[in-house]
Amino acid sequence: LNRGRWAGELQHMKREGEPAIVESRWQLMRVGSQSLVLETNRDITRRKQAESALAARTDELHQTFNAAATGLTRCGRNLQYIAANPAYAEIAGVPLQQIVGRPIVDVMGSKGFEEIQPYIERVLAGEPVEYERSVPFSSSGRRLLHVAYAPWREADGSVSGWIGSITDVTARHEAEEKLK
Repeated sequence: LNRGRWAGELQHMKREGEPAIVESRWQLMRVGSQSLVLETNRDITRRKQAESALAARTDELHQTFNAAATGLTRCGRNLQYIAANPAYAEIAGVPLQQIVGRPIVDVMGSKGFEEIQPYIERVLAGEPVEYERSVPFSSSGRRLLHVAYAPWREADGSVSGWIGSITDVTARHEAEEKLK
């Protein structure tokens, strides 16, 4: 109150014995020779519970995304990686920190990008795409990949990018060839 105002969150127990979180603001006012405190409070318990649930769900999704054995990517219309998981970094032969935020062509190399560009154009047109193709990566060499792209749609229905599921089937294909 020496500063004349205070704002923050307070936890207390409701009469029913349930915990509550209140957003509180206090303002010191002087009226003549008297000092008064104007206090406003708003119960934000439900909002805080929703934020906590959302944070837990987000953490769950991040852990699942990162633990997946399949390469997963999310790319934007600007042809840059928005997200990638460790399995994709292994396929690309590039550290994960050197993928997110970078152009696809920089991570894959120009030859690999040229080979997948027709599929990217289709997914950006709103079409789900699935293909199996040998694709060269500048860091990890040629990999036989099974790929599925799904358009990433905004609330208005526009396609702002895509999510990709990329499985390296090179070893399986080589084993099948040996068996033949």
